[in-house]
Parts: sequence; structure tokens; C-alpha cells
Amino acid sequence: MDDGDTPSATETVKSLVKRNKAKILLGGALLTGVISVAIRFVEAQEATKAAADCDASERLPKLPVFEAPKRKSPVRHTVAPSKRTLPDGRIVEVRRYERGVPTV
Repeated sequence: MDDGDTPSATETVKSLVKRNKAKILLGGALLTGVISVAIRFVEAQEATKAAADCDASERLPKLPVFEAPKRKSPVRHTVAPSKRTLPDGRIVEVRRYERGVPTV
């Protein structure tokens, strides 16, 4: 600056920002927080109003009813002998046995 010249608007703003940088950042963060809380509040009110307007059965999706097929009992048969490993590592022999429902 020359003698007696007033600073330009740009220089004035730059010096103000430089001196008050922390306050400006804090204000911006607070403003952002307040706006986000307000938006969430309005969205919650709209969701509550929309839920009250519709019937509960309309809100729930229609799911198909699933029924597992009935398992038929196996026909009587003989199981072949085999070997089985127990949880403790031992191997035992399983003898032949019969299994299933006798046919009538």
C-alpha cells in the first residue's frame, strides 16, 4: 500500500479471514451440524406422517408362503458295514444294520 491509500476489498477480506480462520471454521462446522440435524428431523416427521397415512398391511411386503415338502420315511433296508472316525480320532467299525419303516 502506498501512503494514505485505503486497502482494497479483497485485501480486507483476506486479512479478516487470516485473523479469524479458527472462528470461521468453527462457525461453518456448527452450521453444518445444525442443518443436518434439521434435515433428519424433517425426514423423520415425513416418514412418521407417511406411516400414519397408510395401513399396516400396505407397509409390509407380500411374501410367498413356503412349505417344506413332507419327508417320507425310508423303506426298510439294510445298511452296509463301514468304518467311522470318532471326534477323538479313533476309527471304529460299524456293523451291518437295518433301518427304515417296514412296508405294510
